[in-house]
Amino acid sequence: MESNLNGLLIQTGLENADSVYELCLGSNFSPSEILKRDSNLTLRDCQITGCAQRLWLNQTYDLDGIVATFSSLKDILVPFSYLNILPRGRNSLIPVFNILRKHLKLEVYNKKALQYLRWSQGIQIVGDHGFQFLITLLPKPGPLRLFKNYSRQQIENLQFEFYESFRISLAHKCKALPEQDITRNTFKKNKIIDIRTWHVLPDDREFVLNLLCQTENSLSRDEHFEFIIIAHRFGDRNSNAMKITEYDTANASTTIHAAVTLSSPILNQNLFWSRSGIQDIIGDRGTLYSSLSFRSCCNFQTNLDGRSIDISGDLRQLCTCPETLRFLQMYADLPPHMSSSSIHPVFGCIASCGVLHGNIQKALENKASEYLTSIQENILKLGISNARLEIVCETKKENVLCAESYISKSALSVLLTKYPIIVPIINDLYKENFSFTKSIRMLGTYLLESLRDLYVKNCKMGGFLNVWKCYQYELACEILFKGRPNSAADNNFGINLGPGGCFPSRCSTWEQGFLCLDDATACAFDECSLPPLTFWALNECQKQSIKKIVNFSGVMDGGIIAVGIRSVILLIHDLQTDPSRIAKCDRSLLSDLRTQELPCWAVLAGQITVHNLCGRLCRKKIYKPPFVFWRAIEFIEMLQMKPVDVLEIGFNHFKLNYFPDVRFTDRANNSKMHWPNNGVVRITGYSNENSVLAKASQFSTDVIWFLENEGLVHMSKFREYLSVQENFAFPWMCSILEKLSDYSATNDVLLQVISYLSCIGLLQNRWYVHYCKFSKLHNKIITTIPKIESVLQSREILSRFRLNSIHRLHIFRLHSSLELSIPEPVTKVSTVSSEDDLTDDDNRISTENKDDSDDSSTEEPPKIEHENITKEERRHLPAGLTMKWSSNEIEILDFIISLKIQSEKDAYMRYKATCTSRRIADRSFSAFKSKYHRLMNHKNHLLF
Repeated sequence: MESNLNGLLIQTGLENADSVYELCLGSNFSPSEILKRDSNLTLRDCQITGCAQRLWLNQTYDLDGIVATFSSLKDILVPFSYLNILPRGRNSLIPVFNILRKHLKLEVYNKKALQYLRWSQGIQIVGDHGFQFLITLLPKPGPLRLFKNYSRQQIENLQFEFYESFRISLAHKCKALPEQDITRNTFKKNKIIDIRTWHVLPDDREFVLNLLCQTENSLSRDEHFEFIIIAHRFGDRNSNAMKITEYDTANASTTIHAAVTLSSPILNQNLFWSRSGIQDIIGDRGTLYSSLSFRSCCNFQTNLDGRSIDISGDLRQLCTCPETLRFLQMYADLPPHMSSSSIHPVFGCIASCGVLHGNIQKALENKASEYLTSIQENILKLGISNARLEIVCETKKENVLCAESYISKSALSVLLTKYPIIVPIINDLYKENFSFTKSIRMLGTYLLESLRDLYVKNCKMGGFLNVWKCYQYELACEILFKGRPNSAADNNFGINLGPGGCFPSRCSTWEQGFLCLDDATACAFDECSLPPLTFWALNECQKQSIKKIVNFSGVMDGGIIAVGIRSVILLIHDLQTDPSRIAKCDRSLLSDLRTQELPCWAVLAGQITVHNLCGRLCRKKIYKPPFVFWRAIEFIEMLQMKPVDVLEIGFNHFKLNYFPDVRFTDRANNSKMHWPNNGVVRITGYSNENSVLAKASQFSTDVIWFLENEGLVHMSKFREYLSVQENFAFPWMCSILEKLSDYSATNDVLLQVISYLSCIGLLQNRWYVHYCKFSKLHNKIITTIPKIESVLQSREILSRFRLNSIHRLHIFRLHSSLELSIPEPVTKVSTVSSEDDLTDDDNRISTENKDDSDDSSTEEPPKIEHENITKEERRHLPAGLTMKWSSNEIEILDFIISLKIQSEKDAYMRYKATCTSRRIADRSFSAFKSKYHRLMNHKNHLLF
């Protein structure tokens, strides 16, 4: 039994590597197919016996950081050469909570003091010999201490005024020095009236420190805050003992980052921490997130929300002095995580469409380049993963520090032996030269190249699908390399798009066990929906401008008709959001301008032909923010079209009877379009539309006969309409014919396409359409006409959302701008208005604005949220587990045996699929094989 457990690490590593190989093989080693797969990945954890630890594991101990706090400047012993005091004014302030959060005992602070601690800032005065020394004002700890109510700005002002007073008081003390002191060489070489940076000579170092102490003692400060010096150094990973000579350890409170790294170079294995195993040794507080997007692998860190850490006694015993433990984290020792300083910059560059201020756009592009570079850095540095455990604890008053003195080797050995907390994966298999790290690198490279390709081709160009794809790829990269999105606001979007968030969910990644993507439009409510803009859009005006221009950019490939229609929609939206407009009606502006009668709020100011009106509106220089129609004119010119002709086509589509009486100069005679009053002008000069209606009626008749001949819809369904209407036409026919007027195709092909579209329209009206014959028509059109769906989507005839009533075929709905509802047959058919295509857009914009206002960030940060862990049930039992099989498991095995599957591997895959469907944790292949054969032999014995 002991020998079997000793080999468990190797056996489990091989089984896990084989699972990753089978996943890649099933997807033909194609990253795009891996991301869109349906298969589930199983990674199993295991225990590691003491003998296996000695044989296969390397344990490397190191010191990764030191933080010390003390109250007297005299305790600084480092031989510094330069002293800095606010050299850049307020820009010299440094947030100190990120330095102290793992090292302070946060539970001794009350809620208000903890919030002020998060806002606290200090200044660096000395930075020599690896240590950096900061001075700061921190709130005093104590659960019962009362505080005034401060805002974040007030805390910053209070601390900055103290540092400024410190600098000014030091200058006064220098000026008051006697002659023998003021003539020291240090004062000769530096300014003493306006002190910013001093070059301190070695002979005067002690004198300067005493002077600094006197200055600090002479200053008054708020009674709830205390003066603290912080000495810190991070990122050393020093495996040797460290001697502290830079400050007086006897008067300081010192905490260290002591770490141990577990590796298996002999077996060439990747080691990860197991999510299920760690859940057995932690409580409900802390942060648990995936590693390389594997569901079974995770990183963990204890909570930093002011509550005491919640871990088991076995885990706490890793620290040789458990009572001094401040923080603990367990993570895969992979390349540095992606920077979270910029959130979705690539998505911002594409979605902005070039309407942001030039400086903002340039800064966004710089951040996008840095973001793409950070992804590339992670891919290049990706190597074999090691399991790393790190603790932060307070030291004794010692000058020599060694990591092995603070991490208990015996407790670590017990932990690895007692709990299945390691997920091993052999890195290289002799199957088609398969390598685990190469596979992950291949997937990361695919995401990076897809993201970079979108950025290069569509920067400042927008596009509905481009925007959502870019946002999805950014989320996928963050989940793959960081384990969670850069912003908590992305969690719900990540769940619907596939990558997931930072907690267990029903997203595709969690269901399939590894990174998986759904449709890029899975989060979109309609074709005007966008991902959240609050990450980089500065105000509500910018958000509205971006939404308007992105909606326009989505039809750039749709031909002159679609571009013309969207041009009018954009222009009307610009006018509706014009801040200079005096009266605003609640109804859609477009619907008011299409009425025959003069709108009740309007004053008639004259009339103008549609051609002259379009000529006046197509001058870019008249449009100033928040108008974005100037950018639409640039887009039209990029398409080698004439803006006047395009806009005129849009006016002919909507047949606007009125248009706002706009002005093209302001009071200072500067070019600026605005609508200062409620005046409107009547539009004349439209082309005759009877020919369009006649063509729509003729085509509708041809479509009805086509549907009858192909057996798609029975003729009797249309008799009631044809008997009461001489010129019956489907409600969507006029718009489709208009948008396909410049599409080059034969009449037979055009009839097939429009008949196919009419079938979709009938399905959306809940009419019966023969499924089998419709699927044949769908397959025929898709295979014989190249890229027909993309063409129809770009012309806003087909939507980018699928028809829910048909599950086996991927059928897209008709676009929401088309009139869809077929009216009931009556003796006299009333005119059906097609105002919905812009009324809906207006309603969408107002709804989206309301949603965005809820998400907009305020000046003050949110209240401190508790870091709680959402635990999930184990899906895969650890390898080598000796536990009796339950009746449900035996029932599944009996079912598998009854199928008489020849291959053990195939039987095991069916067993895992059945366990997943019944929400039962599956067992390892060796456990399954042993029990499977025993049951089969037992059944055979009963038969004979």
